[in-house]
Amino acid sequence: LKRGVGLPRVTGYVLTGLLLGPSALDLISADLIANARPIVDVAIGLVLYELGHRLDLSWFRHNAWLLVMAVAESLLTFGAIFAAMYYFDYSPLVCALAAAMGVATSPAIVLLVSHELRTEGQLTERLMSLTAINTAVAAILIIVLLPWLHMEHSATAMSTLLHPVYVLAG
Repeated sequence: LKRGVGLPRVTGYVLTGLLLGPSALDLISADLIANARPIVDVAIGLVLYELGHRLDLSWFRHNAWLLVMAVAESLLTFGAIFAAMYYFDYSPLVCALAAAMGVATSPAIVLLVSHELRTEGQLTERLMSLTAINTAVAAILIIVLLPWLHMEHSATAMSTLLHPVYVLAG
């Protein structure tokens, strides 16, 4: 697809996964995907490590507005997604969880496209910083919100309150 049509490689990866996966040809079955979960977790960890390695925290000391912009972007994205879902009559907790997921920027996609296009410089570094902050904000929001969803179904109030503290401390 990259050579023939000129699409980015990541688009080819996604389309190939859709074609070979359980939703189309089923050459990669749902069981195989479930069994590959530990490998996927390691791969995600490596991607997040690479992103963290490229993150320059000194930028935030020299340019505090970058941090303000990143947090504002995350909050505005969260608010927009929450409002849109709430408009369609989803429960506030489901809206909040979906909005938290929507805040995240895919580090894998950003790194892949950056590598493919051989981008370097201030704009790329700012993008990496924003991606790292968005992902961190999304992870924290999900860690805080997910136990409330469990509480709706069976968990105790104490475990709902202490679980996020346990996960964040870990």
